[in-house]
Amino acid sequence: MLLAEIYLHTINWNKRLKREIPFLSNILSNVINTYDTPRNILDLGCGPAQYINILSNKFQMIILSELTFLIK
Repeated sequence: MLLAEIYLHTINWNKRLKREIPFLSNILSNVINTYDTPRNILDLGCGPAQYINILSNKFQMIILSELTFLIK
């Protein structure tokens, strides 16, 4: 089993995302509304990309990077 698969199954994602997404969404909205910049995001160490799956509608381009999916 890959390390990333173990991580994915040890987290209660519904509970965690319900708690953290409003906070992240608020911060990202403030940044987007404050600065006149392209709506691009680089997510290093994105894990299983649970956050960006939910927040992806806020961005024009998304780049994800996660090395643990390569570790057995």
